[in-house]
Amino acid sequence: MPAEKLEGFKPDVFGIFSKKLSRNRHGLAAFLEKRKNVEVSVSEANTAQGEHPMPRPLGGYDVVITSPPYGDSQTTVAYRQYSRLAAEWIGLPNARKVDKLAMGGQH
Repeated sequence: MPAEKLEGFKPDVFGIFSKKLSRNRHGLAAFLEKRKNVEVSVSEANTAQGEHPMPRPLGGYDVVITSPPYGDSQTTVAYRQYSRLAAEWIGLPNARKVDKLAMGGQH
C-alpha cells in the first residue's frame, strides 16, 4: 500500500473481526443443522510414509481433504518459513531440518 494511502488507512479492526466472527458462527450453525442426518466416514493414509491410499468406496468420495503441498516454497506452501520458529520454541528435535524431513523436502 502506498505511503499516502497508509497514513489515512484506519480500518475498524474490531468491527471487521466482529462481523467475521458473526458470519462464521452463523455458517457453523447452518452447517450443523444440515448435517444432522448425514452419515460420515473418515479414512486416512500417509503416502509420505509409504502407505497406499485407502480403497475407493463404492460410489466414490464426496470430499477429499489433504494437507497443503509442502516443498520448494515457490510453488507450494512455505511450511518451514511458517513453522520453524514455533517448532524451535516448543523444543522439537531437528526443528531446523523441517524442510528436509517434511513431505516434499530435499533428500
